[in-house]
Amino acid sequence: MRKRKQRYRSHAGEDRPGKPSRIAFWDNIFYWLWHYMARSGGYAFRASGIIALIQFIYCLLAIAIAINCLDAEAAWTLYLHEKGKDIAGGLVILLLPALMIIHSYIYKESRYEKLKPRFGQMEDGERARYRMAFLMFLALTAVAGYAAYRLFCRFGGQFLLPE
Repeated sequence: MRKRKQRYRSHAGEDRPGKPSRIAFWDNIFYWLWHYMARSGGYAFRASGIIALIQFIYCLLAIAIAINCLDAEAAWTLYLHEKGKDIAGGLVILLLPALMIIHSYIYKESRYEKLKPRFGQMEDGERARYRMAFLMFLALTAVAGYAAYRLFCRFGGQFLLPE
């Protein structure tokens, strides 16, 4: 019987000895939000709420795109059907508090304290790339928020807001 040679799969960061493993996208966003809020004297614990708001904006954008992909007759039928009931709009609005509650358990000061040394070990260029990704994402989020607003304005904004 032949002995099999064991293969070890490298985990994140093992392929770069002496360097920290890659940081997840939302952890990067959270770190820089907390970092800048703490530096400006703001309430850094609100970073989890901002992440929830960002994700809510992208959910609204997806809904707005889906509604606007319908032909005009189907979209207006959906609009008139939901206008008096506000069921779908209410469920969408409840998504924001749900996201805030979930992220308040995920993104805490202890998570920031775990990320801080990992960012501290990075070289300046790598840290600058993470910061640039954060800033570009915030700019993209502003554009996405405006696009969602304009798409909902096609129907008077009434899919989500009662009259």
